[in-house]
Order: sequence, then structure tokens, then C-alpha cells
Amino acid sequence: METARYSALQLKLERLLDVAALITAERDLDKLLELILKTAVDLTEADAGSIYVREGEKLFFRVALNRTLSRRDKTALTTNFGRSVSIPMDEHSIAGFVAKNRRLLNIPDAYAIPDDRPYRHNRDFDRASNYECRSMLLSPMTDHRGEVAGVIQIINARYRPDKAKWEPFNEEDERLITSLSSLAGTAITRSRLIQELYETYKLVMTRMALAVEQRESDPDTFVHIYRIADYAAAVARRMGLDEDFVRYLKDAAPMHDIGKQCIPDAILFKPGRLTPEEFEVVKKHTIYGSSLFAGMEEPIAKFAYNITRYHHERFDGGGYPDGLKGRDIPLEARIVSVVDVFDALATDRVYKKAMPLERCLAILNEGAGSQFDPEVVAAFMEVLDEILLIREHYERKKREGASC
Repeated sequence: METARYSALQLKLERLLDVAALITAERDLDKLLELILKTAVDLTEADAGSIYVREGEKLFFRVALNRTLSRRDKTALTTNFGRSVSIPMDEHSIAGFVAKNRRLLNIPDAYAIPDDRPYRHNRDFDRASNYECRSMLLSPMTDHRGEVAGVIQIINARYRPDKAKWEPFNEEDERLITSLSSLAGTAITRSRLIQELYETYKLVMTRMALAVEQRESDPDTFVHIYRIADYAAAVARRMGLDEDFVRYLKDAAPMHDIGKQCIPDAILFKPGRLTPEEFEVVKKHTIYGSSLFAGMEEPIAKFAYNITRYHHERFDGGGYPDGLKGRDIPLEARIVSVVDVFDALATDRVYKKAMPLERCLAILNEGAGSQFDPEVVAAFMEVLDEILLIREHYERKKREGASC
């Protein structure tokens, strides 16, 4: 019996070591929290759990998992709450007590908490879901600086049919969750720092792109970069690309013409036709723009590099600056190429009127296989209703004078 128990513990420790690498590598906070919670529940054979993430003196209820409710109600195993629910980090709630005191808390029965404890179990969820949270194990997730990044809570240990009740969590569970919590706290802090850096980077890049657009007196150029981003995301989703790809594409697409900042006004805003020499200068905006992101390892920077450099390449190899052909052109650039041309054709500018929608679509279809990737054009046509809704959204914002 003891040998079997020791073997089971060894397997759990090996599982914890295996998942440690995944936790350390995961950058996306939502995916990280879900991974941590699933690992905690699996290691302790618990029925349910949740994670709170600390922001200042509040704990945000970010993700929950419940096996029983998932089976009974045929719902997803995990639920992400974003930042919609929070509690104060004080001793009146169980999670708040754990965060405030930075200590593990093992509660055999949340319905029988001694009166001398400052915290109480809030039964609102239990009543609403017809599910009783009985045994609980909570641990603060502290990072490498000793700061509390959040609280992990697992609920209802192994069920005992002979007693028709949930077992309390044991010392083995405590050791496993303590080890996981230490790893999780540092990973959460790192993930949030990366996200903050990403958002700052994205903001700087977007403002740089807006600076380029605002050199023109045309008010539409201001919303052009936002339309491009939303169009591209809609097409990418239709093509079945994963959400990471869609996010980086949407965030990097506004950079597509950022290199025009280096093109002289006399050429960029010249009325009438450009000379061949002037057009060669304009074409260099792809090189100037991509040079801003060359050598950077962040995914958004790689997307920005590919989009700025290659969105004027042609599927048949006749584009610029490098004459790439077919699928040698990065997919993100192939998508932006289609939506950028559509937006240019379909939009009124100070120097031209918009083409009729039918003509815009005909040009895209005619260019499929020569100028454009035919698969991207097909996906664009399949989400045309969404594209038109996006366009109307931004037209309404322009009429209202609202910020995008």
C-alpha cells in the first residue's frame, strides 16, 4: 500500500517537472493561468479550482475549472472571467486571507469554518450552481521577489462514495501545490511584464504609424490603419489561423506603410503621376520600414518586419522590393496586400473618389493568382459581409468625429 502511494507521488512529481517547462515557456497570461489550474487539479485529483490574480490591493477572479459542472451542464471545463470579478485583498474572504497572510490554507469543510476565523465561505456560487464547495486548499503564488502574484484555490478532493462526501486535502496535496505555486507566481509576474512591454511596444508602433498617416491632410488616412488591421484579422480567422497569429497580424498591420516617413514630401504628396525615378524612391519605403524591426525576436516585431517589407510583393513574383513569389512571401504580408489594396480602392481620398464596390471586388478577383494569393482573396470574399460592417463602423466614427 505504501509502495503504491510512493509510486503515485513519484508520478505526480514527474508530471510537475514536465509541466514546469511549459509553464516557464508560456507567455500568454490566459493560457498560463489555465495551464496552472489544470495542473493543480490533476496533481491533487480535485474536482474544481480557480485562480485569482493580484492587481494592487485587489484579487481578480480570472479562471475557474469544474469537472462536475462541466459533465452535468455540458459546458466547457474551464471558464475565463477576464477582469470582470474582483474582491479586496483582505481577511474577510478566504482567498483574501491567503494573499494577505502569504500562507497556505487547508480547509476540510468550508461549511464548517470555526467561528473564530475572520473569513467565511461565500455560498452564493454554490446556491446558484447547485454545487457545494466543501474541502478547499489555497496557496499564495509568490514570485521571485517574494511578492504575491495571486492565489490558487482547489476545491473538493477525492470523492468517497461510501461516505457520500469529499475528502479533505492531505499533506501530499499541500506539498505539491506549494511547489506549483512558487513556480506559478514567478511565471505570472513574468507573463504580465511581457504583456505590459508588448502593449507599450504596440502603442509606440501605432503612434509611429499614425505620424506617417497624419502627414497627409486627408482625414481618412487616420482611420485607414485601423481598418486594415480589422480587415486582416477577419480574413485570417476565416483562413483558420490561430489566435496568436491573428493577434500579431492585427497589431502589426498598421505598420505596413511606416517607412513612408522617410520619403520626401515633394515625392510622397506630388500631385499627378510620379516619374520612374520618383517611384523608385517611393518603393524604398518597404526597406526603410522593415529596417525598424530587423533583428528583433519578439513575434509582433517579426510580423511587422514581414508586413512592412513584403506587402508590395506580388504572388507571381513581379513585386518589390525582393521579387518574392507565391508562398515565399510571408502569409501575413499576403493578407495585408489584399486588404490594403481593397481599402485604397474602396475609400474616398482627397485626390480621388472611391470605386464602386463591384469594381473593387472585380479587381481583387482578377488579381488572384497574379498580384494576390488566391486563397487570401477567396477568404476575403467569404467574409465580405464582415468587411463591410467594419468599413461602416469606421465611417460612422469619422462622421461622429470619434477617436478610433
